[in-house]
Amino acid sequence: MLSMAVGSTMHAFELMLASFIAGIALGGLWVRKHADNTDSPLKLVGWMQIFMGVAALASLAVYANAFAWVGWLMQALAKTDGGYALFNLGTATIAIAIMLPAAFFAGTTLPLFTVALLRAGQGERAIGRVYAWNTLGAIIGVFAAIHLLIPTLGLKLSLCIAALVDMGIGLVLLRGHVQDKRSMLRFASAAGLAALALIGAVRIPFDPMTMASGVFRHGKTSLAEGDKILYYKDGKTASVASVASRSGSIHISTNGKPDASIQMTGNHPPTDDEPTMVLAATLPLAMLDAPKQVGVIGFGSGLTTHTLLGDRRLERVDTIEIEPAMIEGARVFGPRVERAYTDLRSHIIIDDAKSYFSGQKKKYDIIVSEPSNPWISGVGALFSKEFYEFVPRHLNDDGLFVQWVQLYEIDDRLIASILAGLTTSFSDYGAWLSNSTDLLIIATKNGPLPQLDAQRVLASPLLKTELAHLHLDSTQRLAFRKIANADILRGIARHYAGLPPNSDFYPVLGLHAPKARYMNSAADGTLTLPFHLPQLLETLGVRQPMPPDVAPSPLDHFIADIYTLRARALAAAMRGDVAEEGTDGRLNDKATLAAVQIKALLTQCSRPWSPQQSSSFSLHLRELAELTIGHLTPAELQGVWIQPMWTRCNAMPAEFHPVLAMLEVTARRDYHAMEKLGRAWLEQPSMVTALHKDFSPVALSALTHSLARQSRWDDILEAAMKFGPVVPLDANQTTGLGLLVAVANNRVTDLSRQHQ
Repeated sequence: MLSMAVGSTMHAFELMLASFIAGIALGGLWVRKHADNTDSPLKLVGWMQIFMGVAALASLAVYANAFAWVGWLMQALAKTDGGYALFNLGTATIAIAIMLPAAFFAGTTLPLFTVALLRAGQGERAIGRVYAWNTLGAIIGVFAAIHLLIPTLGLKLSLCIAALVDMGIGLVLLRGHVQDKRSMLRFASAAGLAALALIGAVRIPFDPMTMASGVFRHGKTSLAEGDKILYYKDGKTASVASVASRSGSIHISTNGKPDASIQMTGNHPPTDDEPTMVLAATLPLAMLDAPKQVGVIGFGSGLTTHTLLGDRRLERVDTIEIEPAMIEGARVFGPRVERAYTDLRSHIIIDDAKSYFSGQKKKYDIIVSEPSNPWISGVGALFSKEFYEFVPRHLNDDGLFVQWVQLYEIDDRLIASILAGLTTSFSDYGAWLSNSTDLLIIATKNGPLPQLDAQRVLASPLLKTELAHLHLDSTQRLAFRKIANADILRGIARHYAGLPPNSDFYPVLGLHAPKARYMNSAADGTLTLPFHLPQLLETLGVRQPMPPDVAPSPLDHFIADIYTLRARALAAAMRGDVAEEGTDGRLNDKATLAAVQIKALLTQCSRPWSPQQSSSFSLHLRELAELTIGHLTPAELQGVWIQPMWTRCNAMPAEFHPVLAMLEVTARRDYHAMEKLGRAWLEQPSMVTALHKDFSPVALSALTHSLARQSRWDDILEAAMKFGPVVPLDANQTTGLGLLVAVANNRVTDLSRQHQ
């Protein structure tokens, strides 16, 4: 119940456990002074049992307001370290208010039963008997709650029944002590109190719109107006809700955290989650010639399993899901996931993933791990170093492992802690961005990562339909979403190092990811690679720009597609091929603003430029270069940076000529010339001028990328040490240089080990 209000984090469970244990301890402390003074311990136990039941029922009233309190905390507190500390203090107060009163009265019962038995002459063995029965009762109670009461009646009625049992025991004990009219009146008062509390508790509403709101993420205490609950159930491990929105999409959530969404109508584009779930299936399928056995960790919406089963090469798909309600709730997605339920090759296994794999020796050609966000308590174990050491045992020799990592509600340091554990356990690996925030890492057990060939999956009409729906039906579009190879992933792990690898023994994600969630953090250094550092990716052989004959996806799932469209519009504007405002409805004025401003300055060829005009031209020139060169092929840069026609202006200051020369060789991908011109630029004593400040980062990038292309890793480290401190770099340029230095350090270390 509390996890739906404050989030299913490790810290939330700490607060709940602390509140419960504190209540037990305080109850024991109180009864210590009263047990010996009471004339009848069992009579006092009776009252404690009734008060415990009443307190449990009263907690429902407190809980009903907890969502509003958490919502107020989320909206009132700043997203800072201090705000997070206050948020934890506030949620701790809520946990104490809900759990401590009932736990307090529970803490009095064991000492009182022990006293009663001691007074009856049972001796010291009474202590062992009380604790033995308490342990047995706890086991039976947990079993009954998880497997019977909660799945059948839900959280609220289960708690009411548990409270009713408490109060019933109390009334039985009090009834045994009714001896006169006064004691009968007290018994009647106790019964009336229990009845009133039960009636009041039953009437307290548990609105699914509130329960599934995920208030701990955004501060909203209800789902959006117009949303409709299609399915809601309190399962054995989580509360699952399937919700339809006004736009026609449906999402499924656990404890208020949406795990997957699918657009169910043709009037709106696919949701951002759909390419993640489809690519998690099709990318490994597009790398293997004859996959047969696949294991999927986490059912979610069922779309990944459904997509996998569209490939007739597969013989079996095992989907391991810990929560049965998730399987039931995903049925609302209907035909979009039907193969997961109806295909005879589909086998849904209700179990914990680690327990399942540990209990059998079966091996797979592909294992897809799709857990929920790492900040959720327990999920971090599926991103741990031990898990990555364990998984390869269940892969065939040429098997592939796919890991879904969410780049939102996390930061680059935590991503590095995941990669530090993963990269040491596999032979080779690469990463794709399925949308703007979800990363898919594909790793091999042995050998290099296989080549991606979309024809392997497009041969299946069912998979071709799924990919065409997402405009990903070509090898070029799939390859364009690759953002990292082994060099980049290891570089991220090294560049953002600061935390130990996430481990079962040191749960970095469980400890730090809840704060990243509260702060609305994102792994910006990783997710911006394809549109802020495309030249770095090309230099290290991760991917090429989109081929000129392939149109970027018309969907807005992948921001690099927008950058490619903008670059093409800018290039066309500079060549004068099309109108300067661009050719795509998604592009705003900024798409061609740099080109318009540069061309406006170049119309003033008849008179010398003022210093202000030179400064403006320098800024726009750098912006134009950043928005085009890394996003377009040399063929597309012809007439823009390669043999440009627009530079024929006699009034252009001569100091821009070496700039244009450096930009031209960069556009040509002439790496030897890039090294020569970049080094010459950086070694000039006039680097203090405004022009050199604008283009020294470009020169440093040209130099280091050229050295990387030639695998001169020691020279990269030397250049970074010499020029890095004096070149004014922005945040993206700093990240690019830092990653390249990390890659170089890794390569130098590898070479040193080989020589040893």
